[in-house]
This record gives sequence, C-alpha cells and structure tokens, in this order.
Amino acid sequence: FMHNGAVGRFLKVKRNLISKLSNQVYYNIQGTTDSEHIFSLFLDILGKEGEDPDISPETVKQALVKTIHIILKLVTMIETPADQHMYSSLNLAVTNGNIVVSTRYRDGPEDPPSLYYHTFDRYELKSDGHVATHPYKPYEIPGAVIVSSEPITEDPEGWTLLEKNTVLVCQKDNILSIDRITEDDKEMHFTEWSNKPFLL
Repeated sequence: FMHNGAVGRFLKVKRNLISKLSNQVYYNIQGTTDSEHIFSLFLDILGKEGEDPDISPETVKQALVKTIHIILKLVTMIETPADQHMYSSLNLAVTNGNIVVSTRYRDGPEDPPSLYYHTFDRYELKSDGHVATHPYKPYEIPGAVIVSSEPITEDPEGWTLLEKNTVLVCQKDNILSIDRITEDDKEMHFTEWSNKPFLL
C-alpha cells in the first residue's frame, strides 16, 4: 500500500474513523499516520474478499474508490459552517502481487501530487542507479508497467501523467484501464460503511 498526500483535519477524522473500524483491523494499527488509517479503512471495506489471491481488479478498484469517498465524507462531517474546508490529496496504490490499482485524487481546485505510469517490455536497474528500458513491439502486450510519482528512467519519454481524479488498474497480464473518480456514490458508500455491523 502507498499513500502520497494528506487527509484534511486528520486528527479529528481519525477519531471518527477508528470508532467504526472492525476490531480485526483496528488492533493491527501500529502507527499514527493518515496513510496507515486509510489502509486500515481499505482493508475493512474489502473484508474477507481481501484474503482471496484471485480477487478481481474491479473489486479492489471499487474498494479503493469507496475508501476515498468515506474519507472525504468524514472530513466534511467534522467541519462547521464557519470552517474553511480543508482539502485532501489521496494518491493511493495497492497491490497483491497480481494486480495494481492506483489513484490520483484531490477534492479541491489544485492538482494532487503527480502520478505517472510507463509501459515497456522490461526494465533494468543499472549499477549507477538509473533504470534502462527495453521496448516492446506495438502489437505486443507490455511486459512490465511502472507506476511512479515521478519519471525514473534514463529516457524521460513515454511517461504518462495520470489525470486528476482518476483510477488506474493494471491487471495480471499488464492490460491497463483508467476510469474517472466521481463523487456520485459518496453518500451511498458512506452510509453502507457507517451502518454495517462490526466485524469481530
């Protein structure tokens, strides 16, 4: 799991968040960062499905989007009309070794931190620390995909900046899909989560 960004008013959000986490997830929290608590919420949403090595990319994607929606709702819930809204940046990435799901998200007018992806036949880490690329033919499926906050190869060409408020899914065969994250289902996702019974 990776998180680059920050949750607005996190100290107050954390107090409400942990009160609804299942015991199984809550007792595994070791630190105090917003990143670990976001991950805990994500695991709570996945539940037993998260233990399936053949979990579908769509299930992981939906759980990550729900995580974003719930965090955003928790922020607005603790703000009063007199408060200036504090925005959240939620660049997230999760993998189980078979699939990767990444988001680039911010709920305010500014851009979130950058997030790029790059596809090639294979990559080679050289002794000087640089990453060399080995291209694939246009009709071939890429043999490797890198998702990174910044371009990391010797040749900066070929890196694509993920658009703001989108989710990238990389399946086991390195087929990529990108979808826009909207707030259409935010209220429903929060209600489903907040009303669910505790998982002991």
